[in-house]
Amino acid sequence: MIIKNIMSQECIDLNIKSTTKKEILEELIEMLYKKGAIDDRNKFYEDVCFREKKGSTAIGNYIAIPHGQSTHVKNFSIAIGKTTSDIEWDNIDNLSVRFIILFAVPDVEGVKDEMSIMAKICRKLADDDLCEKLLEVKSYEEIVEIFS
Repeated sequence: MIIKNIMSQECIDLNIKSTTKKEILEELIEMLYKKGAIDDRNKFYEDVCFREKKGSTAIGNYIAIPHGQSTHVKNFSIAIGKTTSDIEWDNIDNLSVRFIILFAVPDVEGVKDEMSIMAKICRKLADDDLCEKLLEVKSYEEIVEIFS
């Protein structure tokens, strides 16, 4: 599976105006819903929040990787948002977030390819220079280039 195949322009907002974690998650989920990647916004939001309760998805460098494995995900997709201000992400380290990658993972057998894409992206996010570039991106094409 190629990263470009799971990222689409309609699921990327590089100028999010929302100012809370809840609003941002709802906005990203709405993009996935409009794309047809999920079939129930509210239920998928609940699944993402369930995962968030297990531990914060803020990983440092102003990046968060919320995700949900859900029966309401029709196909593995990613929604991306970037804010202009720091967002509190409810974590014990008080890490602020400005770049959010929401993974929507189907809750079915055999999602090995999807999990390997997720792992590949997460490995890339260990690179401080790459994370700095993400905070400066201005286009879908730049994001695809960074993750390809």
